[in-house]
Amino acid sequence: MSTPFISANGWDSSNPILAWLEKYTSTFFDARDFTPASIARLHTTDYIFVGPDGTSASDRDSSWTLIKAIYGPFVAHSHEPYYAVVTEGDKKGEWIMLGLAKAYFVLPGEGKEGEVKSKDGKEWDVCVPAAYRFCFREEEAAEIGGLLLSRTEVFSDSGPVVKVMMQRGLMPGQ
Repeated sequence: MSTPFISANGWDSSNPILAWLEKYTSTFFDARDFTPASIARLHTTDYIFVGPDGTSASDRDSSWTLIKAIYGPFVAHSHEPYYAVVTEGDKKGEWIMLGLAKAYFVLPGEGKEGEVKSKDGKEWDVCVPAAYRFCFREEEAAEIGGLLLSRTEVFSDSGPVVKVMMQRGLMPGQ
């Protein structure tokens, strides 16, 4: 196993895994390009997603149904990484990235606009600190860097988002 790559500088394109993930995040995920063709070209067929509440799906199609349900209510979202560790997985051709990021969201409805600003100066309704575990698999047919995403686990507190959604009447209170 090789020495882990550690970055405390956000996106670090000197590492091929982080370079791949930056492109994936900016041109696909945060751009909300959730088309079947894009999903298929970036994920393994056995892709697994585990959401922040522990809900999981065990194949690419059901994972994307779950991801769309989680991210669907947002008008926009962005991920701003600030720490990452990349290491080889247990099997040849597997890679793992553990990362920390600020996740920014804009929600529909009336409310205080621009509650928080990201590094790039954009205004967002809410920011949530989050941790992620991504697993990648080298695949010859993969279009970007010879990699496909095989697993995503999200660890975050949905409380701040739920609070804004309840204030805006987007979900019922108790």
